[in-house]
Formats: sequence, structure tokens, C-alpha cells
Amino acid sequence: MTFAGRILTLLWGLSALAAQDGTLIDLGTHKLNIVCTGAADTRPVVIFEAGGGGSSSGWKGVQRALPATIRTCAYDRAGSGKSDPGPEPRTMDAEVTDLRRLLEKLGITEPIVLVGQSLGGIYARLYVHKYRGAVAGMLLIDPTEEHDVVFNLTLNRWITVIELKDALGDAARSLAEARQTDPAPLGNRPLIVIGAGKRVQPPGTSAEQWLEMRSSRDSHVKELSKLSTDSRFILDPASGHNIEHDNPKLVVETIQELVSKLSPGRKPEQ
Repeated sequence: MTFAGRILTLLWGLSALAAQDGTLIDLGTHKLNIVCTGAADTRPVVIFEAGGGGSSSGWKGVQRALPATIRTCAYDRAGSGKSDPGPEPRTMDAEVTDLRRLLEKLGITEPIVLVGQSLGGIYARLYVHKYRGAVAGMLLIDPTEEHDVVFNLTLNRWITVIELKDALGDAARSLAEARQTDPAPLGNRPLIVIGAGKRVQPPGTSAEQWLEMRSSRDSHVKELSKLSTDSRFILDPASGHNIEHDNPKLVVETIQELVSKLSPGRKPEQ
């Protein structure tokens, strides 16, 4: 499990799934595992970003449920699933660059639809920040936000993600700074944000503390819908953090909605 996976597991919980066999793509320094479904010539291509500690396997059910008319690809970041460890240092910016190189190797050069769950939401937003013109739309599934609180084992206390002294903290600070100057980096690109309606109270927290933490978390998730001027927020009352497992039907429907909106005549803002 990566640095981010170790931290976020403490607060939001993750599903551990066996790695999924796919195709190993050589980036020169290391190989990444990717699993694609649907007709190869269909566009836009939907790219899945797993949460911390997750892998391409987490998207297996969603990929199977989508029609063959929608092309999807789920991959394992360096050091996760069946992908090789990448060169050090493994910053989140390096992970985003890996994805760009991976898509180029596969010939996926047209605008993509990014789907990010939990920590995958941070990666998706970093990708937009770095390669804005390559993204046509986005789905964020109970995404991590830079002001969420996590339990830091070293300090033995709760702190915000933006306060972390590691690669995740660096990425969070970068995104927070970018939001100050560009609060809607997606422009008019369609965005759907799904929030979890069921949350598990972390051990050792009082009822009052948990109420405050939950309220803050719910607010942060909903606030991310403002990253686009064409957005929709959905609260899924029946699902926990891993909505793609608890309610794959909803995830499938929202992906289909996004893809259908991206007609050839739609011009995203640059």
C-alpha cells in the first residue's frame, strides 16, 4: 500500500481486492498494468483512478456493466496491483506523468473522461491541472479534498490533508493554491460528484467530534462540484465510501450520462 493509502485507510476505509490481469505497458523505466474494455475505436475513453491502496480490480464490476459502446481503461499506479514500482521519488506529480505517458503509448490522445474515487479524485484533479486540454469531463466518487482530516500516526492526532509533510500534502497544497486563482479549472466540461451517504465513525472519536468531522467531510465533497460551471452533485444515501462497490449501477449511469453529453459539437474551454 502506498503512503497515501496508509493514511487514508484510517479515516475513510478501503476495499482490498486481488490484482486484475491486464496488459503491461513499458514506459521505459517501468511497466504499468492496464485493463481496457469496450470497442477500441470509440471515444471518449473513460479512465479510472482508484483510491489509495486500490487497483484496477476495484473497477471490474463497473467495467463489466458498461456497454461495449463505451471504451474504458483501469490501470494500476506504479507499485500497486500488477504494475512495477516506478523510479524514486514517487511524487503524485510523477504518478500523473506516468498516466499521461501510458495513454500516449496506447494512442489515447483525444480528450478523456476521468473517473476518480477517494484519493483518485486528487490524481484526477492534478491531471486536469497539468493536462487540461486532454480532459473532456470528470466523475468524482466520494473524492478526497485537501482540507479533509486524517489521522496522522506519527503525530498521533487528526490533521488536515493539506498539513501532511509528504507527497500527498504537497499535492494538496498545490491544488489548494490553484483553486485560489482558478476555482473552476474544468471550465464548462461536465462534472458529476457523488457523495457517500453512509459513513463509519472512526474508533476513539466522540459523538460530537464525529458529527463535526462528518459535516465537514460532506461539505468538502459537495464543494468540489464547483470545479466546473456544468456540474451536478449526487448524494447516495445507501452507499459508503466505496460507492463503485456499493452502488455500481449509479456509477455506470453517471458515466453513461457524461459520455452522452460529450457530443462532437461540444467545445470545452481551454
